[in-house]
Amino acid sequence: MERFTLYRNFYEQTEIKDATAALDSLNHQNTRYNRWLYNKNNSLKRIKENPFGFVSYLLGKIPFFLFFFAPFFAVFFSLIYFRKGHTYMEHLVFIFHIFGFVFLGMLICLLPDLLLGDDIFTGILLLFIGPFYFYKALRNFYQQNRIITILKFLLLNIIFNIGIFIVAILFFGITAATY
Repeated sequence: MERFTLYRNFYEQTEIKDATAALDSLNHQNTRYNRWLYNKNNSLKRIKENPFGFVSYLLGKIPFFLFFFAPFFAVFFSLIYFRKGHTYMEHLVFIFHIFGFVFLGMLICLLPDLLLGDDIFTGILLLFIGPFYFYKALRNFYQQNRIITILKFLLLNIIFNIGIFIVAILFFGITAATY
């Protein structure tokens, strides 16, 4: 982090875009890592000049993010529902089913939201319809009583929110590093 701050300050003072020339001026080794780290200044400049471009780039990567997050989430399903006799793959298919519902619902909500100029339909989907559907899907697929399903629903939501927060930070960092 210290080196990146040094490169950032040098970049802002001199506006030297070529990493090799900048590293030579700083008397730093011309390694692949140092060039990559110095070139991140160009990425930061692009983000500052066009933040919506970065947000668009980030949003385009969300399906990949969820696709790679689902197997980790399936591990928790396997641990919580280990007595039900479902395989890991069945839990994974169930998770993709839930994610598919959310994506399809968001796609359907896109047109009315664009016409109204507000995200009210997507908000209703994510706050009310999505959790209700997730609860009903858990109850139907795993065939447990209401109390057990509600407790597991709450536990899975806590695990999902903590996991998605941690993985989202990693995802955001990796996306920013590759932008």
